[in-house]
Amino acid sequence: MAIEAVQYVGGALCLDFANTVSGHRDGEPKEYLNSYDDLLDWAAAGGAISRATPARLSDVARENRARATHVLAEAKELREAIYEVFLALADQRQPPAADLAKINAAIPDAYANLQLKARDGAFSLAWPSTTEELRAPVWPVVKSAVDLLLDGEVRLRACASDTCSWLFIDESKNHSRKWCSMRDCGNRAKVRRFRSVAQ
Repeated sequence: MAIEAVQYVGGALCLDFANTVSGHRDGEPKEYLNSYDDLLDWAAAGGAISRATPARLSDVARENRARATHVLAEAKELREAIYEVFLALADQRQPPAADLAKINAAIPDAYANLQLKARDGAFSLAWPSTTEELRAPVWPVVKSAVDLLLDGEVRLRACASDTCSWLFIDESKNHSRKWCSMRDCGNRAKVRRFRSVAQ
């Protein structure tokens, strides 16, 4: 499936990463991350890495195909752990310990590469702008997951569609958002309701 079809509707980078599977995970899910280059494209489009980084890391991946394949597999395993943890929170359940452990295991690598950067008298944390580490696209995802888990005020939701498994932050005024996107799942639900009334 083309990476261009991915939507960034989660409200947090880690949720958008969890949403790189379309359809319902218990049904016939469709995978967006079929290659390491797909991971790079997703990360660049979502702002996890700079637009200049994919070309450099793609070259590194071509020279180290086995490692790139391994990093992609690790990234997808992390994605599923993130999904299970935040789905549990959306359902007001205790997150699975094994999945939380996978996120914990990814923290040292990601945070070890954070650097303080100064700009216009202010400081921020960022990753190196130039790197040849193939895990770099996942580092911001890990930090996003940690930041979201530490923010106890966030209202997490899973899409109400029975053919979708996407997660999102409900920032609607009355906290009643049901769909990952009104353009897709929400619109399809409206069409189904209209057709059932018209019959």
